[in-house]
Amino acid sequence: MVLNGATITERGLVLGGVTSSLRDASYDLTIKDLVTSEGKIVDEYLLPAQGIVKVISAEEVRMPQDVVGYVLVKTGLCNEGVLALNIGIVDPGFEGPLQSALINFGKTDIRLHAGDVFSRISFHALNAPGSTRPAAVSRDSVQRSVKQQIDRFLPATFLDIPKTAEKAAEKMFADYK
Repeated sequence: MVLNGATITERGLVLGGVTSSLRDASYDLTIKDLVTSEGKIVDEYLLPAQGIVKVISAEEVRMPQDVVGYVLVKTGLCNEGVLALNIGIVDPGFEGPLQSALINFGKTDIRLHAGDVFSRISFHALNAPGSTRPAAVSRDSVQRSVKQQIDRFLPATFLDIPKTAEKAAEKMFADYK
């Protein structure tokens, strides 16, 4: 069963949330931290076409053992060419902020701000409580984890097209020599 806005509030599933983000069957998650490809946390970011930025929610979720969350993309962002990745299931017992990578598949740069909506979460009651207890995560630990992900795995642009083109040009020039 999908939980409605009143039940989301009554059960305290979203900490630090605002009433205006409640929907009949979900809650709109907003950005607190934008983490750039250099690992800097900023309140505003111009996301270039094909650019990637990591975001951490302003809200924290507190999932009881009998509730699971499903994080979904926001259609409005998709219509602007921005797609949220790293979305999916929030397990029973999880506590903390949520994070995602945003990729600009659009033709133009998009300015993002702290407070902008980036995803939607719906809460579903389980027919029996879960048995695992994930550890709660702090905002500081999520920020550290996101910075490590950026340092180890994420380029500044999707598929790092400029770097790929540069390598191809270098190879062609080397082969020509």
